[in-house]
Amino acid sequence: MSVIIRNLYRGIYFFGFSTGYYFLSTYLRERKRAQELEQDKLKAIIQHQQMQQELTNAQNAFLKAQINPHFLFNTLDFVYHNVNKHSPMAGEAVARLAEMMRFAIAAGEREQNIRLGDEIEQVENLIFLYQIRKNNGLAISFIYPEEALELKIIPLVLLTLVENVFKHGYLTSDEKDRAEIILAIDGEVLRIETNNSIGRLQTLMSNKTGLKNVDERLGFAYGKNYAFSHEAKGNKFSVRLSIAISLLQYKPAVAKHAKDIDII
Repeated sequence: MSVIIRNLYRGIYFFGFSTGYYFLSTYLRERKRAQELEQDKLKAIIQHQQMQQELTNAQNAFLKAQINPHFLFNTLDFVYHNVNKHSPMAGEAVARLAEMMRFAIAAGEREQNIRLGDEIEQVENLIFLYQIRKNNGLAISFIYPEEALELKIIPLVLLTLVENVFKHGYLTSDEKDRAEIILAIDGEVLRIETNNSIGRLQTLMSNKTGLKNVDERLGFAYGKNYAFSHEAKGNKFSVRLSIAISLLQYKPAVAKHAKDIDII
């Protein structure tokens, strides 16, 4: 009889222990789940607040974008009319700077193709502005065929490549440091090439962010139907870009001779 009671007690003890363990583990598991749900809710609230803040910032930036260009161009117009009376060269610089800024703002508002000739004009403006700062003392060649003017391409590609030459290149009046910007049509391909000298300081400072951005935009627009590369050899840096003409809405121009602008 005592054996039966002892075994019964032991059974009740283990049953109670296992039941208690089950309820405790269930409670702890549910508590953990509740905490995770609370954390998820908190994260969702924070993300929502961040999205609201980003939306507000974007709206503010949009409003500023509407106001600032208007103010900026009015100011540049005022400066132009006052400066041009005393220094036509300075007036021309202000006018070309305003033209470039209008182009950049308009191009930034859309990603569709633009006429390559329009961007070539802005490259000429950029060269002009850098040249007057150096008293026309920079050795630069800008060569392009007129039949390339009517090609259509995503904006700010050529301008970014040329700006990279001025930003990171070593430009002087010496012929051995001549910078080259070359556009050519080779069969069914548009080729854009830049070559410039570089100094040790320019090499250390350059992180090639602008070139990476150009490569990403080209990939998004043309998939695998383009080739883009850049390399440094010794004190020379070169960039190569090739795009199939078929992707550029090619319309042959009337003139077929090449235009060569050689600025020294």
